[in-house]
Amino acid sequence: MTASRVVTLLTDFGHRDPYVGILKAVFAQVDPQLPVIDLTHAIGPQNIVEGAFAWAIAVPYIPPGSVHLGVVDPGVGSDRALIVVEWGGHTFVAPDNGLVGGVIASDPGAAVVHRLEPSRWGAKVIRPGSSTTFHGRDLLAPAAAAIASGVPIADIADPYPKADLRRPWPDPAEEADGRRGVVLLNDHYGNAITNLRHPHETDSGAESPAPVEVRIAGGAARQIPVKSHYAAAEIGEEVAIYGSAGFLEIAVRDGSAQRRGVVPGVTVWCPHGRTVP
Repeated sequence: MTASRVVTLLTDFGHRDPYVGILKAVFAQVDPQLPVIDLTHAIGPQNIVEGAFAWAIAVPYIPPGSVHLGVVDPGVGSDRALIVVEWGGHTFVAPDNGLVGGVIASDPGAAVVHRLEPSRWGAKVIRPGSSTTFHGRDLLAPAAAAIASGVPIADIADPYPKADLRRPWPDPAEEADGRRGVVLLNDHYGNAITNLRHPHETDSGAESPAPVEVRIAGGAARQIPVKSHYAAAEIGEEVAIYGSAGFLEIAVRDGSAQRRGVVPGVTVWCPHGRTVP
C-alpha cells in the first residue's frame, strides 16, 4: 500500500446524533493513521446545492492527492449509483446526485468516474449491505478509507460513464443590459450567496458604479450598493459584495440578509458596468 492520504468529510449529519463519530470510527477500523479533516457537517438536510457549493469553494485549498467523502444523500437506499470521481489530483466518493458537479465545473471532461461495486469488496467492507438508510457508514466510508489507504480504485469500482456531473445550480441569464442571477444559499451569517461570479477583468476590491437589484416575489425590487467589504456599509445597511470565493453575495452589516427575505430562489440582477458581471 501507498502512504495514507488526507481525507475530508462533508455531510448533512449535524452534530446532535452520533453519525459523524460513526463515520470516523469506520475510518479508524480501516486505518487508524488516516488524517481526517471535518470540512463541514452543517450542510442543510438533503441540500445537494449547499454540499456541492461547499466542495467547490473549499477543495482548491486542500492538498492534491486528498480523498473527499461527501454524504448528502436524499436518495439513500434507492438504485442511484455510488461513485468515485478522480479530478484535478483529488478523489471524490459520493452518491451520484450532482454533489460532485460544483467542484469539477471548470473542466468536467477531465473527470474519471467509477461506480462502486460493493459485492466485489470482500473483506474490504466492514458491514456490507447492512442498512438501506446509512450507506455513508456501510458503503461510502469504507470505500473512501480503502482508497485513502492505498487500495486501487479498480479493486472496488468499475468505469462509469453515466454519472451526473452537472453543476446543481443554474448559470446566470445573459440579458442585453446585465445578468440575472439567483440566490443559491444562505451562510451561517445570513449572507445570501448568488450564482453571479466576480468579473475576472477587474480588481476584486473595486466597487461597482451601479447597484445590484434584488427582486423578492411579492415585494418591490430594491437597489443595493456594491462595496468592497462589509464594513464599508453602515450598520444595518444592505450591501452587495464579492465574497472570498468570488461569488456576489447580499449581506446586512452586522445583521442578516436572510431575515430580510433574501433567501434561495430570490432574483438578483446586475447591470453591466465596469466591475459587475
